[in-house]
Amino acid sequence: METIVVPLVWADWPEASRRIFQAMRSPAGEEIVLEKNVFVERILPASVLDPLPEEVMEEYRRPFAQSGERRRPTLTW
Repeated sequence: METIVVPLVWADWPEASRRIFQAMRSPAGEEIVLEKNVFVERILPASVLDPLPEEVMEEYRRPFAQSGERRRPTLTW
């Protein structure tokens, strides 16, 4: 199966999502993601329909538990 990818512009994003993702792409992005772990702590839980149990969140946090460069994959995608 093939994937068809279309370009996205900020206007295509919902307003609530747009602000945080634009912030991640701003000069403040490294602090937001590498220090505060916002992608795992805020965006991930807000992106699922049912609340994630704490033990599941711990598994998502585990690879990114240490602040800094270990969280880079959640910033540079």
